[in-house]
Amino acid sequence: MKIIMYHYVRTEHEEKTYAFLHVDDFIRQVDYFSSEFNLLKKDEFLEKLESKSFAEKDVLLTFDDGFADHYQHVAPVLDERNAAGIFFVPTGPLKKQMVLDVHLVHHLLSKFPAELLIEKINKVVSSEHLSDMGRKEFSAMTYNRQNSSESIKHFKRIVNYYLNIDCRSKCLNSIAADLVGVHDLHKSLYMDTANLADMKANNFIVGSHTDHHFLLSKLSKEVQEIEIVGSLDYLREKEALSDVVFFCYPYGGFHSFTKETEEILDDYGVNFSMNVEARNCSNRDLELTPHALPRYDCNQFCFGKATLSSPV
Repeated sequence: MKIIMYHYVRTEHEEKTYAFLHVDDFIRQVDYFSSEFNLLKKDEFLEKLESKSFAEKDVLLTFDDGFADHYQHVAPVLDERNAAGIFFVPTGPLKKQMVLDVHLVHHLLSKFPAELLIEKINKVVSSEHLSDMGRKEFSAMTYNRQNSSESIKHFKRIVNYYLNIDCRSKCLNSIAADLVGVHDLHKSLYMDTANLADMKANNFIVGSHTDHHFLLSKLSKEVQEIEIVGSLDYLREKEALSDVVFFCYPYGGFHSFTKETEEILDDYGVNFSMNVEARNCSNRDLELTPHALPRYDCNQFCFGKATLSSPV
């Protein structure tokens, strides 16, 4: 089957990120999957998962980051078609009413040129804060499929991969305070617990995306466990997790997790974890590598190209 990954799905009238899939294009793509493939229905997905009997033309849609977009725009489209959907929610914003670093990066890129942001961050960080600058997998395996300028990719690599996690939030918030501020952005950006309850009631699957969307491969096993278990416990407390437990790696790709990550997921009852790898997911993958299931980006298919917002 083909597992498809989405992030922002919104209209041009909403607060923009630097890249988003327009709702109209999302609907076109869903209908394309319905007509050219087998867009999995809610019950059908779980039945085939139990028997591990997916066909090559089956398509499963997944949505990362717990955005309000998904509740407002995505869920009604899928519900109308009785289509399955897995929604991976980072729980930090629900617990702390905060904007995650990864989304603050997007917010800044939607408003200012990347060259300015690179200049700003170079003023607030020093070389010892960029300890992972030399890691080849971070420069070679990140953002290569994104239709963005090299300066945007460079800024995102600095913040999301090279910069030490313990100083990242401070640096980003310093830049945001200097340039724009975020105010109550979290209220419009993310789903709330009532939205999660509605999603579960409508037979959509809610999975974990950690607490704070940190790059797990940069963390000690102890900190990884805090991030993963804290998220799972919160979702269980809110009765949002399904009986089959799904997890999604922040950022994704084999560079984003370790063997220790997979051990933690096994220890705490996670059944399947989503990676980012552009190939079909076979029934053999479900058996042999349940914590590295491949997903395509939606932009690899008809109508999936993101709209790029120019900074104002």
